[in-house]
Amino acid sequence: MCEVVCYMKVRPCLSGKKMRWQRAEMRIVRWMCNVKKKDRVPSKELRERLGIDDIILKLQQNKLQLFGHVLRKDTAWVTNVWNIRWRAPQ
Repeated sequence: MCEVVCYMKVRPCLSGKKMRWQRAEMRIVRWMCNVKKKDRVPSKELRERLGIDDIILKLQQNKLQLFGHVLRKDTAWVTNVWNIRWRAPQ
């Protein structure tokens, strides 16, 4: 991830899709807690009230879970996939 200066502190930059997911999640969380944006309640506090995790964290965990599934496969399976020879239709 790139790093940018934002709001006078350095934080990692999120891609456009991740930012959209995060904004949508926080809209729903605020709605569920009946809190308006102008109330200035931190996101972390709202998530703790509901007992949920950040959506970006969940997406990363799911990706790692899939990666772990591939790693647990037999090594012969991986070499077989790499050695597949495709024939062109005649």
